[in-house]
Amino acid sequence: MKAETLFHIGDLSKKTGVPTRTIRYYEAMGLLRRPVRNRHGYRLYASEAAERLRFIRAARGAGFSLNEIREILNIADEGETPCRSVLQRVRHRSEDLDRQIAKMIAMKSRLEGLLKRWTTDLPRPTPKEICPLIENLNEKEE
Repeated sequence: MKAETLFHIGDLSKKTGVPTRTIRYYEAMGLLRRPVRNRHGYRLYASEAAERLRFIRAARGAGFSLNEIREILNIADEGETPCRSVLQRVRHRSEDLDRQIAKMIAMKSRLEGLLKRWTTDLPRPTPKEICPLIENLNEKEE
């Protein structure tokens, strides 16, 4: 039986492109299992850590939070497939983005209206005002 190759944290970092500081952080958060330590106290990671780091990077790239990733990994660690949970989270995130996009479109429309109005009618500040464009914004818009 062949012994598994173990990696020092620097080697794991080079192999995965994840900075050593981030690897330590993920370990502290419970995203990575605690590595064994050699007789000098250095961390030694199994190849499974590299696989988890690749998964974490891919999940982060897809917009998952570290807490969500931890929950997904916990499901997998329990021997279950987390794909249903992932699908549900992706649906929820997509719906959130739709709401955010709608808010942004409304804000853009409001700003375009303000720009149009302010370009043709630029008010002069009174001695107590800093910028009447902003200070009178709520009065005129509501």
